[in-house]
Amino acid sequence: MSFPASVAETIIDNTQKPVFWKNTARRYMDVNRSFLSFFGLADKSAVLGKTSEEAGLVAAPEKCCESDLRALDGSRVTDEVQTCLSHGEERRVVVNKSPIYEDGRITGLYGTFTDVTLETRQRREIEKLNAELKLHVADFSILMDSTRVSIVKMRLDYDLSITWANDAMFRGIGWTKEEYKERFAYKMRAYFRGSEAELAKLEDAMNRALASGEQRFEVFLRAPSKDGGIWIKGVGTFTDYQDGRPSSLFGVYT
Repeated sequence: MSFPASVAETIIDNTQKPVFWKNTARRYMDVNRSFLSFFGLADKSAVLGKTSEEAGLVAAPEKCCESDLRALDGSRVTDEVQTCLSHGEERRVVVNKSPIYEDGRITGLYGTFTDVTLETRQRREIEKLNAELKLHVADFSILMDSTRVSIVKMRLDYDLSITWANDAMFRGIGWTKEEYKERFAYKMRAYFRGSEAELAKLEDAMNRALASGEQRFEVFLRAPSKDGGIWIKGVGTFTDYQDGRPSSLFGVYT
């Protein structure tokens, strides 16, 4: 069995991907230099005439064999993840295989693969970090909801939109989270409707701190509550800086 010369030359000389082709018995007929380099082989004699498992190149022979047979049956194997043995360690690769036709009949298969070991490890590490972060966030939320101190985070937009608040804040003003959302849509400006002078105290303290480059400020005001109003003393801390300016603030008050 022979590959068309022009195709073989193009594949061998112009691709950085490992390329191989096999006969109908699944035995290697030829491989390119990138293939040899990936597996750390000195020359082609280490694989020619052998199957992948006989050459000791795959960690899961059954999966490799099954995909070879699919290609030899006329199907294309696309982006199949397999595990190879390279330089004494397992490497994750994405394999593509196709049948080779001569005079209308299948006489073998050819394939390429891409090493995705690093990407796979990075993805697993990211998934692990995300899982740990979710646990930390859950622990933080439990801690914040168990404290008696009211804590709220809001964006520095026109409405001072609330993006997060602990249970103590809602307990302090007498409305549940659901009631607060329905009445005020999590917007501080709507919450202070009818008490604009008190909201002005908050905005004045914020603006003075921003103008002087301070990261924190204090404020004393009367906040609306379900029963009328409550006097609070709070500390605001700017956060989420973008281009040197904060886009949010944390408010902590009692």
